[in-house]
Amino acid sequence: MNTPNNKRYRDMTESINAAFASLLQSKELHDVTVTDICELADIERSTFYAHYEDVSALANVYAAQIEKQASEQPHKENDFSWIFDYIKEHPNLFKIYFKLGVSQV
Repeated sequence: MNTPNNKRYRDMTESINAAFASLLQSKELHDVTVTDICELADIERSTFYAHYEDVSALANVYAAQIEKQASEQPHKENDFSWIFDYIKEHPNLFKIYFKLGVSQV
């Protein structure tokens, strides 16, 4: 069964995410389609929909992953300067993040 704990499912999720991130390097979010993602990831549309409801759902999950990754960086409480260093070290990641426009902050 293809569940989130299954390696094949996780690998496919990573493939979808990589295709999505690649597309966002050259396109705006509203221009990215399920078809674009499927073609780049070399998957069927049904596979995409087994993982995500639509591109907006993928964008929300992707943004949450970036936020989680950033929040797990070592830093002192009430010292926010670390986030600027982190953004500077990962410019492409945050270029994508700000394109998503889904921040809960």
